[in-house]
Amino acid sequence: MATGTPEKCEVCEQDFETCPTRVGTGCIKYDTWNKDVIPLCIADMDVRCSPKILDALSARIQHGVLGYGHETDELTKIAIAWLKRHYDWDVKAEWLMWFPGIVSGMNAFIRTVGRIYSDEKELSAMVHVPAYPPFLSAPEFQRQKLVKVPLKCTQEGQILKYEIDWEAFEKCIDKTCRCFIFCNPHNPTGRQWTEEEMRQLADFCEKHQLYVLSDEIWADLVLEGSHAPFAKVVAGTPLEKRTMTMMAPSKTFNIAGLGCSLGIIPDKELRDKFLGSIAGIVPHINCLGLVAGQVAWGGACDSWHKCLLDHLRHNLALVEESLSRCPKLRWSHPEATFVVWIDPHDAYPEGVNEENVVQWLAKEHKIGMHGGEFYGSPGWIRMNIGCPSSTLKKALAQLESAFGTPSK
Repeated sequence: MATGTPEKCEVCEQDFETCPTRVGTGCIKYDTWNKDVIPLCIADMDVRCSPKILDALSARIQHGVLGYGHETDELTKIAIAWLKRHYDWDVKAEWLMWFPGIVSGMNAFIRTVGRIYSDEKELSAMVHVPAYPPFLSAPEFQRQKLVKVPLKCTQEGQILKYEIDWEAFEKCIDKTCRCFIFCNPHNPTGRQWTEEEMRQLADFCEKHQLYVLSDEIWADLVLEGSHAPFAKVVAGTPLEKRTMTMMAPSKTFNIAGLGCSLGIIPDKELRDKFLGSIAGIVPHINCLGLVAGQVAWGGACDSWHKCLLDHLRHNLALVEESLSRCPKLRWSHPEATFVVWIDPHDAYPEGVNEENVVQWLAKEHKIGMHGGEFYGSPGWIRMNIGCPSSTLKKALAQLESAFGTPSK
């Protein structure tokens, strides 16, 4: 059960309960809504970066020259050490590629697969739904068909449990499918896939000779259990040669605006083809992004990272206590990420429906949520809990006013 609001952390000296105003800073999350709305939508956090990152950025700016940068050997060594330390995953330096963002990497991967099968008239990419919105748009951007594979959802009380629906996989696939876009951990449901689930997924992908892109940007934000990279699970198998992993320090260390992402492809032939797909299109990481990424993964922020996870677990407890007081709401208990996926369908008051629930929450109850229609699930809402507990408590009181018994 959640306790009171945590004070400033004595371990990392971070105050997770205060955040400077982001209004007027060109912030997507805040500029989406009127100033009286609490924004719990876009997945960055209302948390100051680690002081270690801010100090390193300040020092780099004080240098005075902000020219073109490149990935150094030190950054490569730091990334390899991070992957070993956190996931016991042994990767080689030549497997690594750096680029500004996961979404551009995803599009480039689908483009790469399209080039491999350029003699085929029609291609498609498979994606689990619900899904992070760029998963749903990337195939069409690369002139491929989107094949949506619904996850299986079961309910126990108010808690929803998402699992891979193997029958749906077999039903949805056809001869045009050449790749599968995997989210591990899963956004928006918060599932941390087990190694057994991934082995079964690997069997399916090998059976149908699919290429696999595993987006693991949330890997460092596991709230329960531990994370296993998909590529580690398939290491030494033929599927490893058709697999790309994408990771980044951006979500975990709240540096998404600096653009620093990592792609990992063990197979040289696939790696060279991917690099060919991004050549002249995807820019290099800027010098500040390189600095922030190096400090984030270099070990100096480890205590900050641990304390952030404790803060998020505390916030999740607050959320689930509040949602339990709204008996018509259902939600997926996140094992990872800092988002909560909520089904309010049974709690809609008169006049509220799938098309207007987000606008109604913002207008009448001053809460800015991300609408489920962006994830392929109209009427659902996604809540970002990466914020001060005091902010979250205020938003939860307003959510209870909307869907349940008002908080005292």
